[in-house]
Amino acid sequence: MEWTAFTMDVCKKTRLSIIFIVCSLLCAGNLYAREIAVRSISAKIETGTPQVVHLAGETALELPARVETALDNGITLDFEYEVILKRNRRLIWDPALFRWFYRRQLSFFALSSKYVVSTDQDNSAQVFANLRSALQYLNRLDTIRLALPEDIPDAGNQHYIEFQMRLDIESLPLPMRPLAYISSSWRLSTDWIEVPLSK
Repeated sequence: MEWTAFTMDVCKKTRLSIIFIVCSLLCAGNLYAREIAVRSISAKIETGTPQVVHLAGETALELPARVETALDNGITLDFEYEVILKRNRRLIWDPALFRWFYRRQLSFFALSSKYVVSTDQDNSAQVFANLRSALQYLNRLDTIRLALPEDIPDAGNQHYIEFQMRLDIESLPLPMRPLAYISSSWRLSTDWIEVPLSK
């Protein structure tokens, strides 16, 4: 009975230790997530049918060594640009009128030693000889054009957007996701940024 009690006590302490380690890693991941700096950003409405929100500016994404190694070993990196259209209101909460998700994928093809940035929205792909050039393109925001819904005809100076760019961990292969969620190397994102919307 004493041996059984001892074994149960050891198992209990081991489980508690594992829980403590996992929680510590999760907290560390939250505290030390790597921020992608936004060097500049602006947004304006282009008239036409439909009207389009055109972004301009630049982010400063750099890949940590661990992420770059995964990329060079065939893991595609999926970056998501979330844009929320809101209307300024003085006395009540600014409502979210529309939300866009713009996606770009960064891949490396070993046979050709080329990096490719592809875009879901227009099925386009740009090929680069090195990672530096691919990241320069990925950091550009001026190619992002978002169609406005027809039921928002008066978007303009009373509106603004909120913007965030992030690495989509959910797009990684399933076995990689648990570690990616608790590793600061993989938790890449900008802060949420408010951007005035002009015509």
